[in-house]
This record gives sequence, structure tokens and C-alpha cells, in this order.
Amino acid sequence: KKAAPKKAAPKKDDASKKDAPQKGQDAEFEKALKVALAKEKEGTLDDAIELYSQLIKRKPDDERAYNLRGNVKALKEEFDEAVADYDEAIKLEPNYAEALKNRAVAKIKLDDFAGAEKDCDVAAPLAKDRNLIAAVFTMRANARFHQNNVEGAIEDFDMAIKADKKNPLAYKNRGVLKIMFGDKPGGCKDLEKAAELGNYAAFALMEKYCGGAEGEPS
Repeated sequence: KKAAPKKAAPKKDDASKKDAPQKGQDAEFEKALKVALAKEKEGTLDDAIELYSQLIKRKPDDERAYNLRGNVKALKEEFDEAVADYDEAIKLEPNYAEALKNRAVAKIKLDDFAGAEKDCDVAAPLAKDRNLIAAVFTMRANARFHQNNVEGAIEDFDMAIKADKKNPLAYKNRGVLKIMFGDKPGGCKDLEKAAELGNYAAFALMEKYCGGAEGEPS
């Protein structure tokens, strides 16, 4: 008699993976994050910082709480402390494009323009969302401008606008640079577009440099 074929052993679930808590699955933690964000939006910044600090103690390996606490500290103009929080977020997740961009913003406030540019260099290929891509290139343009790299700054504003064609800040800033460095028609066209998109500062700049609301060079 032939031996009866052995039944294949049922596949075992990887219990360690299945049962391990994953980011996003802790409902209470996620709820607390939303509460902290609401406090931030309300302007009760100290309360938001306290809530983020509690979340960090509860889940010290979640990079989001560090990043969000850094944002609140930046709103309070505590830029050194904000950078420290972004540092922790990036240690936990080196490819965290949002935190890299946020750290670049804080570094610009601290006049660390080379450091800001470096953070944007890392964030640029990691960013996937078009708004984040535009923000990264806008920040790098600012950092490059402060290092007297005007050509590089204009190229970055080009990239920001390519990513988000409704980005009024990029149009406005590119327009100012073009006017400053001799391309008045191109600069006025950019200012007109920024104004069309709702950037109120662009209206005043058009009056000053372009002869009025139509954006025609004076």
C-alpha cells in the first residue's frame, strides 16, 4: 500500500507581526493626536505642547508627535527647540520629508541657510504630495537666495510652481527676484498671477514695480 499523502500543514500566522501594535492602530493615541492638533489650531499652544509631550512619553518611537510638537514650538518662535524636536523625528524616520522640510523652515529662521538647503536636498526626492514638493522647493529657493544663489533660487521657484501651479507664494517670490535682476516683464507677470491667486502682498508689489493692477511694466 502506498502511504497516504500527508496533509499540508496549515500555514501559521506570524503572530508577532499580526499582534504587534502598528502606528495608526492605537485608536486612543490617534484620538489624542487629534485633540492636540485641535489645541494647536485654537491657539492654545502650551496645552498642545503638553499633550504632544504626553504622547511622546507614551509612544517614544512615533516620529509624528516629535514633528508636531516641533511645529508648535516654531509657532512660538522657539526655533532651537523646534529643531531639536525635528532632529528626533528624523532620527526615528530618516526619510520623513515633512519633518525635513519643517526643520529647513526653522533653520532659515535661525539664519542657518546652508543647513536648510541641505535638508531640502534630502527632502526633495522623498516628497510625494504636490503641496509638500512645492513647499520643499520654496524653502530651498529661500535658502539659496540668502546664500546669493539667485539663479538657483529662481530654478527652485520654477520647480515649486511646476509641482503646484496654484502656489501664490512661489509666483510672488519668483516675480520679485525677476524684477530685482532685470526681468521686469517676467516679474510683473508672476506678480499678476500671484495676485490672481489671492496673494495680497502681490497687489502692493504690482503698484510699486509694475504700474498698477494690470501688471504692465511702468
